[in-house]
Amino acid sequence: MSIRVRRVDDSFGIWFNNMCTFVDPAVHLSISEASIREYMREHPFPEEKTKEGYLYSAESMIEDITNSEGSLIIPGTEEQAEWVADMIGELL
Repeated sequence: MSIRVRRVDDSFGIWFNNMCTFVDPAVHLSISEASIREYMREHPFPEEKTKEGYLYSAESMIEDITNSEGSLIIPGTEEQAEWVADMIGELL
């Protein structure tokens, strides 16, 4: 499954390239918080501020993956969105 990042205004959407649709965590993902935390042990989440000064934290990311509906849009940096896409690809 090919997962990519696409710019959405000032954020980044996680996109299924083969399905031509954004990832909807409630529909497409069944990744547990424990799996994410285990993945983060070897691959630390890049917690950094956006150019606007907003910090997209690991806790926010976990909440977005495990407890949200609709298109998965990452309000952080492109590096963080790429990290999320890589993680989803590994854990699916």
